[in-house]
Amino acid sequence: MRGRNQWCKSARRKFAFGPDCLRQTRRRFAAKFAKENSHGTIDNEKIDIYAHEALKPFENSRGENPYSVQRDLQETMQHNVGIVRNESEMLAELDHLRTYWNALPVSA
Repeated sequence: MRGRNQWCKSARRKFAFGPDCLRQTRRRFAAKFAKENSHGTIDNEKIDIYAHEALKPFENSRGENPYSVQRDLQETMQHNVGIVRNESEMLAELDHLRTYWNALPVSA
């Protein structure tokens, strides 16, 4: 009795089925597609723009430290909006979040 891999490799015909045969077929088509199509281009300017935008909060010497903001948000969320919740605690947390939202600098 032949194993699935042996059948698929030896049959090489249209009606050879099985998960291993399907994997081999997918790999063959993926390799063919990769050879026939370009990989695309990388726009280094866009990468620099996105990297600068992502790092902008950490370059800000004015304002609050992002790590202290994260710590404060984590503490208040755990205290006010834990597993067991009630309306008054959630509203208090929502007001606390609004203070951070209103303090955010507006970027163009």
